[in-house]
Order: sequence, then C-alpha cells, then structure tokens
Amino acid sequence: MDKCDLVLSATTHNYGRQVIDGYRDRGALCLNTGSVCYARDANHGYIQVHVFGDRRPTMLIQYISAVDDVRRASSAGNPVFVKELAGRVWQVAPLGEQ
Repeated sequence: MDKCDLVLSATTHNYGRQVIDGYRDRGALCLNTGSVCYARDANHGYIQVHVFGDRRPTMLIQYISAVDDVRRASSAGNPVFVKELAGRVWQVAPLGEQ
C-alpha cells in the first residue's frame, strides 16, 4: 500500500473509504467510487481530485453528486480527504466523522 497514493474501486458503487489494516493515516487512499450511470442502490456521482503544490504535492479528493442541479462537494455529507503524495492521508470533512 506504499507504492501508490490513490486506489479506486467500484465493487459496491457507493462512495466510501476502505481502510487497510495498518494504513489509516498513511499509504494509499482506497475509495469506492460510486456510480455516475445510476446503478441501483448507488450514490449517483463521481470523484473529483485536485492536485496542489510543487514542493509537497497534495491531493484533495471529494465526491460530487450527479443528482443535484448545482455541483456540490462536502455539503452532501460525504467525506473529503487530503492525501500528501508519498505521505499521510486524513479526512477534512465532515468533521464529525473523523
């Protein structure tokens, strides 16, 4: 889990993090992606990734709903994560779920 920074899976079609034992705060951030094609019982949306910084590249990863009329991120209550490339990972929103 130290060879990559982001792993995407579509096993359940519901957005959420899969924590590998021993890698809660480091290693790859493993996310289930949700579904933009309206699979039954799925979150309808997609993952958005922003990459910032030259000296310490960092990703901001959030789920965007495809159902809302307006593009919204964490206001839907979905977890938002920050991942330093080759470094730590943490959840920044919603704060009550950390």
